[in-house]
Amino acid sequence: MLKKYSVSQRPDDPRRRWFCDEFFDLVVGLDKDENMREFQLLYGPGRLKRVLTWTRETEYSHDRLD
Repeated sequence: MLKKYSVSQRPDDPRRRWFCDEFFDLVVGLDKDENMREFQLLYGPGRLKRVLTWTRETEYSHDRLD
């Protein structure tokens, strides 16, 4: 089950929420009305990490992390 963690944020930066468990990290970006504007789902073991990114503007991408 994903657990919520605190994220350090500067007052002028968009708000973010971070959730993770032993396999996934989920970072959700919120607009000023607390609506989701983007997310990144990071997953995979060791060197095979992947990231699924979605934003309102660019829709989604699926990449491997180096």
